[in-house]
Amino acid sequence: MLDTQSLLVQTRELIRLANEAYKRYQKGREEGAEHDFFKVVKPAADQCEQAVKSWLSDSLAYVKEYHPKYIYEEQLRSVEENLNEIVMQSYFCKIHKKRFKDLTESVLYTLKNMEDDIQKGDRD
Repeated sequence: MLDTQSLLVQTRELIRLANEAYKRYQKGREEGAEHDFFKVVKPAADQCEQAVKSWLSDSLAYVKEYHPKYIYEEQLRSVEENLNEIVMQSYFCKIHKKRFKDLTESVLYTLKNMEDDIQKGDRD
């Protein structure tokens, strides 16, 4: 049996990471901050990658077990790819502002749908 509470906690952690990355990107564009790759960027990217990998595995199991409306495997896989990208890009600010915003909104949309579905908890 899938632990939906654990999945909810993981989902909220990814929402936090996405929001944090967005704020860092905004601040970096304004201030032009430089970050040490090995001391700051790589550990943050690695942490995100691990968090997303664990979440993805549980999310895929959740979708298979509960068949939530409007949440599909492809979206979950996109969250993995896009969240890793925005966390990494948030340190460099080399990505076009509109693309960064679109990726972030896409990630947050899917994560919030997932969060809402888990909280709703009305399973067929």
